[in-house]
Amino acid sequence: LSIDPECLLRCALTHDWDHVTDCCECLVTTAGAEEAVKEQLLRTDQYGNSVLQAACYHRPPVLAVTGILRVAQHDGIARLVVHNRALDQSTCFHVACATGASFPVIREILEASDNPRELIINADQQNATPMSDLVVQYTLERKSPENMRTSRPLEDIHDVYAEKERSVFFTSFWNKLELMLFAASGSKSILHGAASVAPMCPPLLTDFLLRNFDAKQMDNRLLPLHVAISESSTYSERHDYFIEQLLNS
Repeated sequence: LSIDPECLLRCALTHDWDHVTDCCECLVTTAGAEEAVKEQLLRTDQYGNSVLQAACYHRPPVLAVTGILRVAQHDGIARLVVHNRALDQSTCFHVACATGASFPVIREILEASDNPRELIINADQQNATPMSDLVVQYTLERKSPENMRTSRPLEDIHDVYAEKERSVFFTSFWNKLELMLFAASGSKSILHGAASVAPMCPPLLTDFLLRNFDAKQMDNRLLPLHVAISESSTYSERHDYFIEQLLNS
């Protein structure tokens, strides 16, 4: 491993998952491998992508991701690995949401972070957020023949739970979104969670959520509107749109 510091990155870039997991196991079990661990996990490609980001581009199995995270946590560099930003300012979480990573992978990344909210609210150079990436990914992949038969556009969904019954594809999207909203806010109310990240919520998602959930629902004596207004952020058209739609609901 010390001879080839790009071994793990190369395996991730070529989605050689068996070698990724083997390499991670070796790094964890080899005594005195701290420097090798840092070399392997903090190595980036020409775009600034770390091993974890490179893996997330290829819908990795959860075992490969947990292997990388286990090594990072074992050597105390989990934050550096999970929150690394590529040259376009995207994180592994942006990549995972944009490329259709599985729910277990999304969950493992959030649980490995010491600040999951930071991962969720960060925008890249194109002002894309993990939530907007998730919505775009759903919209594009839903156009495949199989998914078009079993799922509907977000604009046409008026009952989230009925849609979950009929569509495995939508269920995967919803489970990821729900996890993100709860992790960002600590609330178990969908709209309060969305309101807490209103500046990062794309209009399509805002409309979908307000169509499916009651904007008058209270959580700790607060309306979603209270939460959205209390978000102290710089000017954001998404934020203004979210508040405007709450007022009109």
